[in-house]
Amino acid sequence: MALLIISAISGCSKKQILQEHNNSFFAWMDAYIAIEKSTSNSIAATLFFKDVPFLKDDVSNISFLDIGENVKINDFKIENMDQSTNGFSSYAITLDFTASEVGVFKTSGLLLNLKSNKSIKYLIGGWVFDVNPPGKEIVNSWNALVASTNPGKFPYDYSLYQNGKITKIYYADNSFVKDDSGLEYKGEVNISNIYSAPLVYIKAKIIVSVDGEEIINYGKGTYCGAMNFAEDAISASKKRND
Repeated sequence: MALLIISAISGCSKKQILQEHNNSFFAWMDAYIAIEKSTSNSIAATLFFKDVPFLKDDVSNISFLDIGENVKINDFKIENMDQSTNGFSSYAITLDFTASEVGVFKTSGLLLNLKSNKSIKYLIGGWVFDVNPPGKEIVNSWNALVASTNPGKFPYDYSLYQNGKITKIYYADNSFVKDDSGLEYKGEVNISNIYSAPLVYIKAKIIVSVDGEEIINYGKGTYCGAMNFAEDAISASKKRND
């Protein structure tokens, strides 16, 4: 197992921080995640490897780099993927998380703490958490896609539970489509000028106007490019982490 030692601290009570270099890497995924404060959410990511970098049961906890106190991973699940891709085996890792305060928080990766008293630092992509105060549910995103084929397009399909109009849809930090007279409830946004990753996760922030009042709501998370994550996307992910 090829490991690059980032920090080695003497003493058995200290953790040894390691950086996986060539043996294992996450699928490169950028993300914009709009959520409510103190509300549980989940996101999935894929770890590729030639040789098993750690046993699933050896992971004690996982945290986001730099923002672990702001956006906390409360629980996680690690599962074996049944089929190898391009010679790589993989783990599907689902993270359940909650944001403790309102604001915009950015991370580039994950820290996996092992029961063996070591930690592994992984880059994953540029993730932005846009955390807002709790509000009332107005948008129905039931028909929205969970996954699509094109990482350069964000498809959406919404409806409203009451009278009103959708005036803005945020798909990145400070990036949105807007129409004060009301956006179409179903459409597609070009995001290729914002994201370069072969996989993009978007949980949109939706601004709804109801009797002149602007109310924040949220879309269902969509993995743009997940249905066409082929060999070139895996190669790009590995190269980014080499």
